[in-house]
Amino acid sequence: PAGARMLPPRSNAVFHLPAAAVVVRLSGATPTNEARAARAVSLTSWIVAHGGPALAPTPHPQPVRDAGTVATLWPYLPSSTVPRARDLANAVRELHHLDGQPPPLPGHQPLARLHEALDLDAARDHPLLATDSYEWILAHAARLQYAYETISMPLGRGLIHADAQLDNLIQDCDGRWLLIDWDRASHGPRELDLAYAVPDHFHDSDIEPTESSSTSRYHLPPWPGRPPARSPPQPPPPPRHHT
Repeated sequence: PAGARMLPPRSNAVFHLPAAAVVVRLSGATPTNEARAARAVSLTSWIVAHGGPALAPTPHPQPVRDAGTVATLWPYLPSSTVPRARDLANAVRELHHLDGQPPPLPGHQPLARLHEALDLDAARDHPLLATDSYEWILAHAARLQYAYETISMPLGRGLIHADAQLDNLIQDCDGRWLLIDWDRASHGPRELDLAYAVPDHFHDSDIEPTESSSTSRYHLPPWPGRPPARSPPQPPPPPRHHT
């Protein structure tokens, strides 16, 4: 661990270990996190073996469990190139067209981490959420879950990354873009990877959704499950003075 350097914060603690030329991802050794870590190692090994767009884990025996922590180890691949929407869409398209049967995957649960966080908070001696806030979140989550379950999914179900965003792309030595961070990988509707991949925030350029759709070969905007693009926030109205 000499010279360990923390990389940009994520849901896990991620460190570059320059002495070993690896990146280590750390999370609390809960049963859920241990299962995710083991799945990430086996799944990415399978994807790489089948020519897919994933970063292979290092050959060390892993996951590693110690001191209440589970760790996985990955090659360190620095890159100065910034990926574009088309790079992400291309990686997603490659992933969705892989042949063969991947290792066993859980069914996609879009709000699983929300419920995990709510359960953790509810188990505290002094929960951070007030009861009315907790109940409001549960009710809103139920509405979202119903909407998810009733959306038409014309692309069918299969292996999905479930967190396909530009921050989860890394470029290898040959210039190929690979997907990383497979904690949420699951068996689910393929549209979800495209919904993550197509930028729709008000600060993204208009051309990126077009690039992404043409690369992924699926025109996502008409899909009823895609939320409309957000409008820029408007400044509050000036105060009114009564005379």
